[in-house]
Amino acid sequence: AVISESAVITNTNFSKYVEEKKQVIDIVVEKVLDFSRYFILVMAVFIVIMKYLPTVIEKSKKNLSVSSFGLGIAAIILLVALLMLHVFTSVVFAALLLLMLILVISNAITNIAIAKAISDKKTSLKLPISVAIITVINWIIYQIPIVGGLIAFIWLITGLGISIKNCFTKNK
Repeated sequence: AVISESAVITNTNFSKYVEEKKQVIDIVVEKVLDFSRYFILVMAVFIVIMKYLPTVIEKSKKNLSVSSFGLGIAAIILLVALLMLHVFTSVVFAALLLLMLILVISNAITNIAIAKAISDKKTSLKLPISVAIITVINWIIYQIPIVGGLIAFIWLITGLGISIKNCFTKNK
């Protein structure tokens, strides 16, 4: 090796990297915060929809179907294809921004649609309580490895399809 004359060599010590192990309390705090964020998001979306768009809840229940999942997949594929083809790029970016906004609330939309269907069948169960119960059960299912991720994906895409159907169907 060639070392230049102006090089300064000092005593450097290295220590072995030791991965920090999470304490049980850290894991519990992380899960509680994760659940709190999810629950607050769903309830906030529910309150906003109840206050400003009350007909959306009924429409969401009617649009809860397999076709909503297919429509959500088709929307994502269409946007990605248009983006890859560089067709209407600025319009596609605007649509992607809107898609991201809808994806943030799509889990909540699916929870609300299912809760509405349950509260309609079980009249003794009020809609806000039903939304809270579905949200808790849904979050617990999300914690299951592999299965939870698959269900979260289905929930998310179904919510996207429901949102798209709600935007493009007329009130009767």
